[in-house]
Amino acid sequence: MKKYQVKNGEVIDSFETFVNPEKPISDEITKLTGITDEMVADAPVIQDILPEFLSFCGDAVLVAHNANFDMGFIRVNAERKCGIEVKNTVLDT
Repeated sequence: MKKYQVKNGEVIDSFETFVNPEKPISDEITKLTGITDEMVADAPVIQDILPEFLSFCGDAVLVAHNANFDMGFIRVNAERKCGIEVKNTVLDT
């Protein structure tokens, strides 16, 4: 997960971490992303890192390519594992 805060067209901050999925990464996902089990072995689990990420985002508008996919994952995990409702406005590029 690598995210940036941008103001007036300039990156002013960034947030980057892997997330340990607590299960093996499939070969298909490794081929698609290049991420391996070894790369996430010592990464935080979603319920530990997601509140920190959402704090980083604050009430900002979130902009992403294929945002519905990312935000679906974030919203479901925020609610189910952290008890947090994500209300940010989202723009898909």
